Amino acid sequence: MANLTKTTSAVFIPAIWLNEIRAYVESKLVAAKLVKRINFVGKAGDTLHIPDTTALTTGDKAASTDVTFEAPTEGEFTMSIDKHKYSAFKIEDIVATQSAYELRSEYTKSAGYAIAKRIDTDILTLAQSLSTGRRCVPHATDDLANWDPTASTNTGNGANLDDAAILGAIELLDVQDVPDDDRAFVIHPAQKRILLGISRFTEYQMIGPGGMPIRSGVFGEVYGIPVYVSTNVPVITATDGTTQYHENVLIHRDAWILATQKEPRIQAEYVVRSLAWEVVVDTIYGVAEYRDLFGVSLISPV
Repeated sequence: MANLTKTTSAVFIPAIWLNEIRAYVESKLVAAKLVKRINFVGKAGDTLHIPDTTALTTGDKAASTDVTFEAPTEGEFTMSIDKHKYSAFKIEDIVATQSAYELRSEYTKSAGYAIAKRIDTDILTLAQSLSTGRRCVPHATDDLANWDPTASTNTGNGANLDDAAILGAIELLDVQDVPDDDRAFVIHPAQKRILLGISRFTEYQMIGPGGMPIRSGVFGEVYGIPVYVSTNVPVITATDGTTQYHENVLIHRDAWILATQKEPRIQAEYVVRSLAWEVVVDTIYGVAEYRDLFGVSLISPV
């Protein structure tokens, strides 16, 4: 006798759809909250100008002699507001009607996240504009060495973070009188594993700052500096075209600047000829290096 099988009786077996959508995996977005922010919203123009001020000097006062007054000629910092990014989607009526899910809401959240990730990525890519001597390779023997993009991994051009490298990066900021506050490490998850092997780091990691639970979004602290972990840490490629590295950073808030001319906005329009809703999320902003000496990149293997 033939049996009734799943194949022969397939029309009687319903498919089960849960009231839940498996969302995309979001990377941790950390950079925008760690850099200098300028609110340019509502102002016209495409270039931001910030005047410089020069540090004055001291002189010796001689008897019966007037003091000498300084009149420095000042420069300025300029940056372009040149990024207009958007994320858009279109949902036809038949899809919206027949779908068991609120697709417009779900994809609006996805579009907003895409914009935020783009900003985060643009900021972290600024590490590649740091000058020679600020882009370094961790070395146990001499703390830090300049990164050589022509070298290969066999020459030591790329090493995992260690205690000496962390101290060397901190020293690079200290000798330039960079303020102690508002500093942060941003590292790739591959280096999180390395740091967990450093006893000083794990001691902080166990208790959190000041013996309190670790703040949301912060992996921990090392030498009093918060450490953020993100897969948005950029991947850079050596000139051989194949050897790749991660560019982790130690920055002060003033190392980089984010100027926003139009905050992310959501616009939606029903298009009759398409019988569909069109939704666009967009923003206008610029990113730039603000103080070169306020940042150090630590280049590690992928």
